[in-house]
Amino acid sequence: MARLTAAVEVVAAAGLRVGDDVEESALAALERSDLAWRTRQAALEHLAYRPRSVDELRRRLLRKDLPADVVDACLADLQERGWLDDDAFAATFVRERIRRKPRGRRGLVSELRSRGVGAERAARVVEETLEAEDVSELDLARAAARAWSRRSGGAGHASGGAAAERDARLRQRRRLYAYLTRRGFSADVVGVVVAEVTRHRHD
Repeated sequence: MARLTAAVEVVAAAGLRVGDDVEESALAALERSDLAWRTRQAALEHLAYRPRSVDELRRRLLRKDLPADVVDACLADLQERGWLDDDAFAATFVRERIRRKPRGRRGLVSELRSRGVGAERAARVVEETLEAEDVSELDLARAAARAWSRRSGGAGHASGGAAAERDARLRQRRRLYAYLTRRGFSADVVGVVVAEVTRHRHD
């Protein structure tokens, strides 16, 4: 006889009571069931914290030294139940960015890819979500520029004459251009928004 250490739920499902001895022939199956149960619990804990892509969740579970085949079976079950869905995850992520941290298409796709969403899926969901939210990349760039302007506190007018004023305007344009580019906006959109912001500030 062997003694099994397993989750209470697994023991109960096998018709055993805590403390029962287990035949060697049944031990491996029960240990496998316990491992599957623990993998599922770890996955649900990660999903309860925040939504995740399939690949991101897989990487996190594997870091716990859980067997790859058990992890993959768990993820397949969660997807079948609709609890794990890369399209839904990506759309939720994009909507959150639109509302709180505007990014350009390139930036949104890059962030989704870093979270385990495939390139084609990421690009498609970004386009679908922007259309569903009725927002353009130009709208998002303007929102990002407004936030940047508030944080920078306004450049005002430089003292020292026309040359100093031109230098101040050039520095401001460069800073804003770099900021919007880092956030994944296209060069055309960045050019339009930078011109709008600097023109407004220096009118």
